[in-house]
Amino acid sequence: MPDYWLVRYADGFLVLVFGRREHAGELCDEVAEALKPVGLGLSVERTGITRIDEGVDFLGWRIRCHRKGGTDRQCIYTCPARKFLRSVMDGVEGLAGRQNVGLSLESLLNRLNSVLRGWCAYFCPGVSGVAFCYLSHCAWMRVT
Repeated sequence: MPDYWLVRYADGFLVLVFGRREHAGELCDEVAEALKPVGLGLSVERTGITRIDEGVDFLGWRIRCHRKGGTDRQCIYTCPARKFLRSVMDGVEGLAGRQNVGLSLESLLNRLNSVLRGWCAYFCPGVSGVAFCYLSHCAWMRVT
């Protein structure tokens, strides 16, 4: 008998299944049927069945199972999804771009700090050190 966990936030949700792929497929059909009476449906583009070791993106996070370093234990890790790292980088490039060349350095840094501080605060609970270093380096290269 498989175990199911529901992770929900606003209008998005994940259903985690500890079982076989067939169990997840059956549950997908059940969820679609349960949503029909309230006028909702599953998005074809955003609905999929994947193994946790392949990873899944949810609310900007990449959730994936990896072997813990130095052990044989499998652990669930969360880090910023590449798409969301790219979106904050686009924001940094936009702020540090040609249209803001007339801004004082203090004003530019204040704007960048508000964007970067908010993004980093959101992703702080995960395993985000590599993403933070990359973001710091790219932001520094855009400003200098």
